[in-house]
Amino acid sequence: MTLNDISIRLAGASDAEALHDMLLTLADHTGNRHKVTATPESLRKYGFGDRPAFATFFAELYGEPVGFCTFIYRFSTWRGEPGVAVQDIYVSDKVRGLGVGRALLAQVIRFGLADGCTHLRLNVDTENTTARGFYEKLGFTEQPDEHTHMLTDEAFEALIQAG
Repeated sequence: MTLNDISIRLAGASDAEALHDMLLTLADHTGNRHKVTATPESLRKYGFGDRPAFATFFAELYGEPVGFCTFIYRFSTWRGEPGVAVQDIYVSDKVRGLGVGRALLAQVIRFGLADGCTHLRLNVDTENTTARGFYEKLGFTEQPDEHTHMLTDEAFEALIQAG
């Protein structure tokens, strides 16, 4: 089997179950399944509705999903340019090492270029040294002057009430 046996396509609403299954597999791989609250229904609603909040490319081996990459558009006010941000990327062990991850990222970049995007960003779990090494090999650079922060649950609600 080679990369030529893999096809990459933009996912649609009918792919919500398969996307959810692969998200759970990714979460299991990173030890974070307890953090996944998405459902196939929420993925279908927010990813494939009138105003999609994200897009997904699927990698398939003879019609079977073996990888995916979800991404969103973003805008860098400092750069003054649009870009894309990878939310999640996963490649099945059965095709890992064939270049599927690289091909998915390249497809996301090509998709973004059509809308004027000039850069790609992604976050990596600090403990995922394999992924970090993969991204560095592709030319990604860690941004030591930035840290991701998130507001959720009670703190999210409290800011709304206070604001």
